[in-house]
Amino acid sequence: MKLVLIYRNRVEGANSIEELFHTLALELRKKFEVIEYQMGSRSNLLRDIFNIRQLNADVYHITGDVHYVACFLPKCKTMLTIHDIHHYNYTMRGFKKFIYKWLYLALPLKSISCLSTISIATKKVLEQQFNLDIPVHVIANCYNQEVFIAQPKEFNHIAPIILQLGTKANKNLPNLIAALKGIPCQLVIIGRLSTQQLQLLADNQINYTNLFNLSLLEIYNNYVQADLVAFVSLSEGFGLPILEAQAVGRPVITSNFDPMMSVASGAAHLVDPSSIAEIRIGIFKIINDAEYREQLIRAGFENVKLYSPSSTAQQYADLYVSMLSSHE
Repeated sequence: MKLVLIYRNRVEGANSIEELFHTLALELRKKFEVIEYQMGSRSNLLRDIFNIRQLNADVYHITGDVHYVACFLPKCKTMLTIHDIHHYNYTMRGFKKFIYKWLYLALPLKSISCLSTISIATKKVLEQQFNLDIPVHVIANCYNQEVFIAQPKEFNHIAPIILQLGTKANKNLPNLIAALKGIPCQLVIIGRLSTQQLQLLADNQINYTNLFNLSLLEIYNNYVQADLVAFVSLSEGFGLPILEAQAVGRPVITSNFDPMMSVASGAAHLVDPSSIAEIRIGIFKIINDAEYREQLIRAGFENVKLYSPSSTAQQYADLYVSMLSSHE
């Protein structure tokens, strides 16, 4: 079987989907012929569509973001993975939202024979908002076991390094900044900061480092250097940083609802992300309670065993085979 994995155009600071599916491709190549195709800019869309169709695949899997490509491929051979739609639901307005709905969601969803998402939370949102005529398969993300390996570190309870991944609105950086006011720490933020975020950091007198456009290995090194990882998002499609932190052996504070709660699976400190007080109390508990901290780390090591690339790849492989057999 020939499988084509279709990736979005590479954009600075946004490569998590590609890293994930490249990891899966290494496993899938044990079973299938796999071609990884990266889209160019939208101005080259017709060229990319032509090139993809020329590959004459048995299955075309659009791995995320460029959903509209489905409209140009054979329906019976096309699968789409939708990671989340919080950008559509929470930040878009007016005509732009109307166009996005049809080009990225409504039309692509009618142009595929197989649909997957990465969490039950995203599945529920899709089923509530769209009239789907195919089932939604949930396949959780895996983490890269080759990169994110355990690295013990003596916890710095005097001035811990707190790692925050992401700066978009859903990442809830303003509440984290407010919660850290007056706590001796070094906040490491991965992702470009806005002018407003920079002002908040200054107003709250936060000692911080800002990094962006990092390689996967550089991101791993920041996990290794961190004492704890903050991931108190207001919404997510999945929550991969939770698993990456657990795999490295770092305690995590995250949101008390899905998908973050399910991904953490009892191996993180859960808080209401809208409550600055809860975030602050949680961070203090991790800093000051060594026994609790070690409990979270041990539970995290057990949790990540459920998210191996081989297990995730097998679930996708089963879907591909099912697609083929249903159209023979």
